[in-house]
Amino acid sequence: MPLRSLKILHIANFKPENNGMMFYNTDAKVQHGLMELGHYVYPFDYKFMVRKSNIFNTTSLSHKKVHNQLIDLCKNIHFDLILIGHIHLPKTLLKQLKTINDSKIAMWFVDPINEPHRLDHFKEMQDEVDHIFITTAGEHLKQLSEVCPHPLFAFTPNLSLASIEHSRSDWHKYDYDCVFCGSNSKYPEREQFIKNLVEELPNLKFKLGACLGHPSLFGYEYHAAVQNSLMGINYSKYNNIYMYSSDRIAQLTGMGTLVFTARTPGLDILFPEDSIIYFEDFNELLKKIDYYQKHPLQAIEIAKKGYEIAHTRFEAKTVLQQWLNLIYNQSLDSVWQDEIYTNGSKLEA
Repeated sequence: MPLRSLKILHIANFKPENNGMMFYNTDAKVQHGLMELGHYVYPFDYKFMVRKSNIFNTTSLSHKKVHNQLIDLCKNIHFDLILIGHIHLPKTLLKQLKTINDSKIAMWFVDPINEPHRLDHFKEMQDEVDHIFITTAGEHLKQLSEVCPHPLFAFTPNLSLASIEHSRSDWHKYDYDCVFCGSNSKYPEREQFIKNLVEELPNLKFKLGACLGHPSLFGYEYHAAVQNSLMGINYSKYNNIYMYSSDRIAQLTGMGTLVFTARTPGLDILFPEDSIIYFEDFNELLKKIDYYQKHPLQAIEIAKKGYEIAHTRFEAKTVLQQWLNLIYNQSLDSVWQDEIYTNGSKLEA
C-alpha cells in the first residue's frame, strides 16, 4: 500500500542567521527532499530558537522555554513523524512529544561515528528513537547498534539536490582545473597533503578554500567554484571507514566535477569505478590528476556518469523515500539496503 502524505516535524540546524551561506547543507536537502515527495514538513531550528529565548543569545542557558514550544507545536499539529538531525534532546521530552502525537521518531547523522564521544549523542536518546540514519556503515554501525539496542540503525548516503546542485551549462568550459575546499586547521596531515599536491602540479590552476591561507568559500561563491572546476578532490577526515565520506562527495558529483577520492572500503558500491576516480596514495593521485588535466574529454565523460548517479541514486527525494519506506515497513530498493542493523545484528532482507 503506497505511503500517504505525512506531517513531519524536522528539528535540525538550518542556520537562518547565516543568511544562506550554507544553503546546501544536509539539513536543507532533507527538508526540501521530503517536501518534493509531497509531505508537509515543519522546520524547527532548535539551536536558533534556544538562542532567541534568552537575552545572551547563547545555547548554554536553560532550554525549557524551547521544550515547551515543541510541546505546543506537537499539540497544535499532531505530527506523524518527528525527524531530528544533529540535535540532542532529553529523552523525557522525546517521550512526551511521542505520546502527544502517537508518532514515530527518527534521527539522521552525517558525521563519522568512530570517535567515542559520538556515542553519548545516541545513548541518551536511543530509548525513544525508532530509526537512525547514518553515513557510516559496516562494523562501526554494527557496534553502535550493540551499544544502543532499541533503534534500527541504517546506512544512508549523502544527498544531492537537483534544484540547487547542477553542472555548468557548457561542460567543456571551466575556470579551474581542480578544486578543494575544506578547513585543515585541525587536520595538519590533510593540509600537508594538499600543499604537496599544489607544489607538485605547478601547471594546474587550483581553486582552494579554507586551506593554505585561502579564505573559506560559502554560499554562491562556493557553488561557483565547484561548478567551474574540471576536477575536485574529496579527502575526508577519515578515509578508511566502510562506505563513509563527507558530504563533499555529493556536492562535487552533484555539480559535475570529476571527483578524485581516497579508496575508502565499500565506496565503490555507491560510486562504481567508471563514475569517479579512486586513488590509493599521494603518488597515484598525482599521476591521475595530471593525466585527466591533459585529457579533459575523458575527465568530462567520467564526471557525467558521476553526475547522473548523484541525481538519480542519491537525489534527496530518492534516498529519503528509502528512509520512509524503512520507517513504515515498505519495500526497499537501494544498493545500500543491506546495511541495516539492530541489537548488533544485520537485519535480514
